[in-house]
Amino acid sequence: MSRKYLFFLPGAVLILIVIVLVTAFPVLNSSPSRSATTVRSFTVESGEGVSHVAHRLKEEGLIRSETFFKLICRLSRLQFSLQKGNYLIEGRLSSTAILSMMTSGKQVTVSVVIPEGYTVRQIADVLYTGKIIADRDRFIEAVHAFSLEKYGVNHTGAEGFLFPDTYVFQYNMFYNDIISVMTDNFFKKADEAGLTIDNHFYEKVILASVVEKEYRVEDEAPVIASVFLNRLKKKMRLESCATVLYVITEILGKPHPNQLFYSDLEIDSPFNTYRNAGLPPAPVSNPGMVALKAAFYPAETDYLFFVVRGDGSGRHTFTKDFYTHNYYKRHN
Repeated sequence: MSRKYLFFLPGAVLILIVIVLVTAFPVLNSSPSRSATTVRSFTVESGEGVSHVAHRLKEEGLIRSETFFKLICRLSRLQFSLQKGNYLIEGRLSSTAILSMMTSGKQVTVSVVIPEGYTVRQIADVLYTGKIIADRDRFIEAVHAFSLEKYGVNHTGAEGFLFPDTYVFQYNMFYNDIISVMTDNFFKKADEAGLTIDNHFYEKVILASVVEKEYRVEDEAPVIASVFLNRLKKKMRLESCATVLYVITEILGKPHPNQLFYSDLEIDSPFNTYRNAGLPPAPVSNPGMVALKAAFYPAETDYLFFVVRGDGSGRHTFTKDFYTHNYYKRHN
């Protein structure tokens, strides 16, 4: 073969490869699925490389060729730009479209509402139902292990600081990311409301978590806070049913009872304020702004007792002595 032909051979091979690629591109780029209604969830883990992602996409039947997927990543110089998160991949979605989705970070999101007064276990149930978390117990463990030091609060455990609100989360988010979003929101709202972080900040949040579970009418929340503070000053036990319910549902893991019995008030737990003086050792709910403001800015009263009225209004009768309190307990 003459040198002239040897000189042109690499160019011819290159042209041939280009022709093959151009011809095969529509096929290799197309989805193996024929159903336009098929939707699959796919998660890219933090730090996961293109090769591993391509392999899993092929294994799950979402692309035709992992080699082709890696090739278009390299040609587009996007092999280091895959964003971690969860993606919904629709049927007939091409490899280039999947790549575009994963590099843009266009992930699946879901909106959830966290009501005021929910405990961490109840919040875990909401997140689990919304498919935001895959394991309730691991989320609860993460909440209890979460440090508040970055906010200037020297405590570990985010119960009480998961601010009740409407959130937009991604599917399969990291637990600490979810907790950070909710605690960031708590401290943002607290700052806006002028709730100063001082040496008694944590205790005030604990008080707010109790008030949250006791008040039913907004204007009574500061009065209920004053009752608990007055009892604390007189070294009286708080005797809050909310703390007993917390022991039953959150610590013992039992269903929420329809009513409390005297035997429930004797449960041995540091959270049981019928047996122990002072505040419980940690928040018993995640309070909203009404309860928080009540704990930080309580009413000034001499009340030591309150009992809910029997008229269905949700209001309470407040009294200063045990005798009068017992009277209203019998006649409400």
